[in-house]
Amino acid sequence: MNNSKRARERQTEIRQILQEREVVSVNEFCAHFGASIATIRNDLAYLEGKGYLQRVKGGAMSCEGKARSTSVAARLNLHKDAKARIAKELVSSEIKPDMTVILDAGSTGYYVAKELARQKIPCTVITTSAKTMMLLAPVEGMTVFTAGGKYDASQDAWHGKGALESVRDM
Repeated sequence: MNNSKRARERQTEIRQILQEREVVSVNEFCAHFGASIATIRNDLAYLEGKGYLQRVKGGAMSCEGKARSTSVAARLNLHKDAKARIAKELVSSEIKPDMTVILDAGSTGYYVAKELARQKIPCTVITTSAKTMMLLAPVEGMTVFTAGGKYDASQDAWHGKGALESVRDM
């Protein structure tokens, strides 16, 4: 690992950029710094090892600072093996045929939906997630209800007063 002053300055700036933007690609970092892909990947690996960022497909996102609203696309790639294991365990041990399951628009909820579809458990799902709705709607024996409200493309979900009223009225 290059620990030169230049590398440390670049790594500090990478952290600052990630605080301002949700996800930054390796290619964007390369263009910004005029550095090679190998250099940027080494920096990202080093910073990930220190807990400052999480590498995602093609780039990185910050693990620092206050929690912020990240897109579902970014969250789906974070800790996906752990989320898949959680979903498999939950569906196998807790969800029985003909149950009603409520899944929010979170990324772990989507992994639960994927596992429900994989196991083809006939049940009713209430969700605010468009991704979950589209995944489960074609599964035989699956009944899917979505909540209305304003659609937020970055979260791939419906939010707002209409969403709450729709679920309460079911």
